[in-house]
Amino acid sequence: ILVTIIEQFIVCNIYAPNDYKEKITFFKQLHDILCSFKEKYSQFSLIIGGDFNIHLSHLDSHDYKTFKKSKDWYECQNLLEKFNLSDVWRNSNPEDRFFTFSNSSSASRIDLFLVDNNLYERFLIDSRIGQNKFKSDHYYITLSIKEKSNSPSFIMWRLNDSILNRISVTTDVM
Repeated sequence: ILVTIIEQFIVCNIYAPNDYKEKITFFKQLHDILCSFKEKYSQFSLIIGGDFNIHLSHLDSHDYKTFKKSKDWYECQNLLEKFNLSDVWRNSNPEDRFFTFSNSSSASRIDLFLVDNNLYERFLIDSRIGQNKFKSDHYYITLSIKEKSNSPSFIMWRLNDSILNRISVTTDVM
């Protein structure tokens, strides 16, 4: 677990263990760490990215029929609820099945970006799954956050021609 403060964000990079029992402990520890950061930086928004080693949805596994909500799944869901987080890629792709991990026997989407739901009010947020594995069994994932523009896309400007009646302005223009 690596936690960094960047501007108004608490950014957390994780690698959850594969082992079921270790994963339960891991998510409990992550919960405690994030609580301590949120106490100190209560106005900051949380972003978590990394290898969660868990399927949040039946759509995240090639073998979706065997998906079950186990104790480690509930611990991870507890984080989402406690910190008002959502899965960025799943928000944009509610019914799609695309995977970040694959080997000869399985495929799943276990690499995620979770963000504070309040960020969607101020930012355009997107996550993409890369096309390359770079000598790994995981595809890379990206997160983009772009501030929403409050200004209109088209601005009408009109010259106030009464200023041309001022001598100083007409002298400078000529």
